[in-house]
Amino acid sequence: MEVLALQFKDWDLQVSPKYGACILGCSYRGFDILRKAEANWKYTHDPMLSSYFPLVPYSNRIANGQFKWENKSFNLNPNHSDQKFPLHGIGWLSEWAVKDIKENSCSLEYKHIEGDWPWPFLVRQKIVLEDSSIKISLTLKNMGKKIMPSGLGFHPYFPLSRDVKLQFNAEDVWLSDKNNLPTELVKIPNQWDFSKLGRVFNTKVDNCFSGYGGKANITKSSWRHQINLSTSPPLDHCVFYVPSKGNYFCFEPVNHMNNALAHYTESGAPKMPSLKPGEINHVEMCLGVIKST
Repeated sequence: MEVLALQFKDWDLQVSPKYGACILGCSYRGFDILRKAEANWKYTHDPMLSSYFPLVPYSNRIANGQFKWENKSFNLNPNHSDQKFPLHGIGWLSEWAVKDIKENSCSLEYKHIEGDWPWPFLVRQKIVLEDSSIKISLTLKNMGKKIMPSGLGFHPYFPLSRDVKLQFNAEDVWLSDKNNLPTELVKIPNQWDFSKLGRVFNTKVDNCFSGYGGKANITKSSWRHQINLSTSPPLDHCVFYVPSKGNYFCFEPVNHMNNALAHYTESGAPKMPSLKPGEINHVEMCLGVIKST
């Protein structure tokens, strides 16, 4: 199925199971909660032109595609034509099966058996439309016989104009090199401090924040509503990206830092969540819409 449409009360949602379980449009009372998929999507099916896609089993880049896991070396190939390194995992570039459709919800499933990523897994994405919120969950299960990395997250694209403001709390931010790979963890500088509502437009940022508090608020003076984003506790990082040109910005809650497979704790373990055989990791994101006061 190329496009699955859900219309429930004031919601209008389009999802593409065939192309990465991407969302192509999400509106509430005609108000775009996420940016609409760009026109070229129907020709390229590039998730980067969509409204949202799931991040599984890792987020962001893996430097040179190289890392060690359980004392064994691995090398992954680049997976997107515009990227030097492997990016955003497997789910966003795969076909998902539709497992369940209801008036206000759908469940999609992707089963990875073999390929560049050496660990078999099963992941399910469930989207639920409620009266004034949309909830998206990802459930990842290790289907193999070895411990596997279990990166998870959400990659929504939000509409951007000059009057859009954002608020979220975090503790630190990773500075990045010319390849957008993390180099140093520092206290958040003033230009990236959004602990109070701040204007997003012209913010030069493409960085991973740690100690993310699990909540964010998005407002716009001309909107009749505001968006309250909330996530489940395992998602303690977020990637904040504002392109130099474009009508969108990204705010991506994730459960690990960028390039976590190549960064290690003092004990020598990668800074990446893991799953034992048969174990499950579950994360959720909710976009609530409330009327502006």
